[in-house]
Amino acid sequence: MYYFIKHKLPAFAMAGVMALGLVTFSSCDDDDDDATPVVQYIRPTDANVADSLMERVSMGQTIAVMGSGFEDVNQILFNDQKALVVPTYVTDNCIIVTVPTSSWTVQNDSLTLITRGGQRVQYYLPVNKTAPRILTASIEYPKAGDEMTILGSGFFKDDDQLSVSFPGVGDVPFTYVSENELKVTVPEGVVKGPIRISSAFGSGKSSFNLMENEGILFNFDEGLEQQGWHPQKVVTFDGAIAGNCLQLGDGSAKLEDNTWDDGHFSFEYWAGSWDDPEVFDQEGQGKALYNVADFSDWKNMCLKFEMYIPKSNPWANLSMQIIFAGVKTVSLSGNGGQSAGANNAHFQGENLARAHYNPWKDNGGSFDTDDKWITVTVPFSSFTYGQTGTSPAQTLTSSADFASLTMFIWSGETSGTECYPIIYIDNIRVAQY
Repeated sequence: MYYFIKHKLPAFAMAGVMALGLVTFSSCDDDDDDATPVVQYIRPTDANVADSLMERVSMGQTIAVMGSGFEDVNQILFNDQKALVVPTYVTDNCIIVTVPTSSWTVQNDSLTLITRGGQRVQYYLPVNKTAPRILTASIEYPKAGDEMTILGSGFFKDDDQLSVSFPGVGDVPFTYVSENELKVTVPEGVVKGPIRISSAFGSGKSSFNLMENEGILFNFDEGLEQQGWHPQKVVTFDGAIAGNCLQLGDGSAKLEDNTWDDGHFSFEYWAGSWDDPEVFDQEGQGKALYNVADFSDWKNMCLKFEMYIPKSNPWANLSMQIIFAGVKTVSLSGNGGQSAGANNAHFQGENLARAHYNPWKDNGGSFDTDDKWITVTVPFSSFTYGQTGTSPAQTLTSSADFASLTMFIWSGETSGTECYPIIYIDNIRVAQY
């Protein structure tokens, strides 16, 4: 919660605020050119309430520090926690800064400005700790016994009041890693619903559900099946989440810089039918994906899926290019002349927007999931690349662009090494992001 003084401060009262709130310490060797900062007041950055003054702030809140002599400020502390100082957000009269989200060791209830010449100015400004915020869980379709990593902020242990609750189970034991990370061994009995975390400062729940059954496009057990030129294996194995999953690669198919192997590394669902004219709103197979799930708020949505890559066959080169396309780009038949028909031309070029997913690049050049399932989240806002990773001339524009889906490991990032990956995928779905 943000706290504001609920009135405008008259000009004649500024001196009083400064006298109460400002203490200046100067080093012995101050540069004469090093101006002494003067903090007059703190205000929100929201223009609608910019004339309200703030008597305290909350972790993660972006604020405007108003005053004079700020041009030499290069460090800012809230209690003893350093904030990121962005030079372009510092002028002589205003500093825009975000309150750190880490808790403090020493609490002095002060905003401290430090200049290049060593001057320190303190201004009375208490910081509120915030309620837990859950960002991600390493696996959203967990099995009993799985270790789940929960990432977020505000996991404060004050007064031993931190707790984690799973849907269908209630409070569960957890291992505290940091204020931003917890680990949980998943118990039996988890059902659809959000994770909840509570602390002395409030409670928060995940924006996603565990065991989600809405927005599903493909689960490889029922519903839509692959539809294109290159159907891949649909398999089950002892480590599968439940039932069948998609398999890309077989352990003998190679990925290297010049690989084009849609026979092993391409999942295709090209909407449409063999009717003349071709149709896209039929029940069942061939239905356009925008008639399967609601894409109306696509700008604030994402694609999710579960992925399992065994340690024996890691992924170490090329990008998974994730391509949604409208019926005028690709379809099953093209009958009637109102749709494009089947083609692999849309894989290529820089015009059609797609996401590039290449986790090996940021994981030491090789990636596996340690013989367990993880949840992958790809926001639609990241569909901004062409074939080679450059910005496209065209982008996603409407829900009509979400008729078909292709996931093809090819081109894109080519700085990796030769590999023979096996990639299992399940529960391809769309969700709010």
